[in-house]
Parts: sequence; C-alpha cells; structure tokens
Amino acid sequence: MNKILTLSLLALLGACASQPHQKLVVDSESKLFESESLWKRANVEKSDHILKECYQGDLSTFTQNARKQYEKEAKSARYWNWVGNCLTWHGELKEARFFLGMALDLAKSNDEKAMIKNNLGVVYQRLGRVSLAYDSFKESHKMAPQFVSPAFNLAQLYLEQNLNQEALKILNNSPFKDAKDAEVLHLKALAYVQLKNYKEAGAYIVQIPSKFSTREDFALTMAQWHLYSGRPQEALALVKNLNSTGLKVPGQLSERIRRQAEQLVAMSEKK
Repeated sequence: MNKILTLSLLALLGACASQPHQKLVVDSESKLFESESLWKRANVEKSDHILKECYQGDLSTFTQNARKQYEKEAKSARYWNWVGNCLTWHGELKEARFFLGMALDLAKSNDEKAMIKNNLGVVYQRLGRVSLAYDSFKESHKMAPQFVSPAFNLAQLYLEQNLNQEALKILNNSPFKDAKDAEVLHLKALAYVQLKNYKEAGAYIVQIPSKFSTREDFALTMAQWHLYSGRPQEALALVKNLNSTGLKVPGQLSERIRRQAEQLVAMSEKK
C-alpha cells in the first residue's frame, strides 16, 4: 500500500502544471490572516517549508522534498495536508480532495480537523460543489471558532451566491467588525455593491489601499461601484489596468463592465 501511495503521489505531482494558476486567497501581507497563512508559515516554519517551493512553482523541488519526507511523515495528517494544498494550488482539485481526505482521516485534534475541513471547503468551492463547500466551512468554523479563515471563506461563499445579508452577518462580527484589513473591506464593499447600496459600498472602498486597484477581484468591485455611481471613465480605467487571472467568470464580468462603461462614455461625449 505504501508503494502504491508513493507512486500515485509522484505521478500526480508530475502531472501538475509548471506554473501555478491559483492566486493567493488573501493578501500575503494581511495581518488578520497572519497566523493562518500557509504562505507566511512556509517562510518562517521549517516544518512547512516544502509548501514554499510549491507556491513558487518549483514542483520538482517540492516533489523531491515530499519524497524525502514520506517515510517519516506519511502517517501524519500534516503531510497529506501539504500534498493536498499543493495540488489545490496547481488546480489538481480532484486529487487534492483525495489527499485532503487522507489527512482528515489521520487528524487527531479539533484544530487540525478544522484546518483540513477548511482546505477541503476551498477545493469544493473551486469544483463548484457549493453545498459541500458550505458544509465544510461551517463544520470547520464550529470546530475552531477562533480561526479566521473558515468564517472568511464562508462569507465569500455567501457573496458568490448573492446571499449578501448572510455574508454581512459574518463580516459585522468579530474579528471582522472593525477590521481595516483590505480583504475584509473588499468583501463588505462587494456585499453592498451587490445590494445596490453604492453609498455604503463607497465607505469601505475609499479605505482600500491603492495597491489593490489592479488585483482582479478588487478592481471589478471598484469598477462596478464607479460605473453604477455615474463614473464610467473611472470604471473603464480599472478594467483596462487590472491583472487578469484568466478565469472565466471574472473575465465575463470585466467584459460586461467595459462594454457598459464605453457606452456611457460615448453617450456623454455626444451631448
């Protein structure tokens, strides 16, 4: 069995793309998520260093390190969580779900189980399995209410389904209530944009640092706010300068905003 798992692991890692196409879920400099950020931990904790190579796109080094750690770590939930997260990062979602499932079977503490369930929720969310993602985030949050990520991911999931009031219930409670973290400000702004309350959305958007104006998700929220507040030129500038992830849904939204903004600009120029 061990040999089979080793071969499966190597085959899957070898099949991954040479460059990651999943962006970080949150800003790598975010203070609110600092203690739970795998990116941060990969830089400061020796035990998680193999994830750093994965995130930087160096799958060859990640695979070599994973092989070296196999005999020592294969019976730990942490090891399979590493593998599952790397595969998630590179878009190998079905395989990631399998290995995270192995991690969950080996997990002992509630905190460990909560962390893995949160990671499984991310996989289900990206697979479009909304109900499974919801269950995973809810269970994770219940097991470890002190964790920020499951609650934040649950709020994101609600926003994706246009359940804006449900998202705001989470975002208006600790630790998000008075947070000035850009990620939280953005989700609150998005909720109000989707509720068509552009005045309230603006109260949060103006607090977001300018460096986020080219990040696709932020830029699209800001562009919608400008567009529906009567500033099509500003909306057009945002969609033209954003850093696209190449994902289908954001691309479609960007194109729609661009068309509407150009039409409004053209109409105003004719007057």
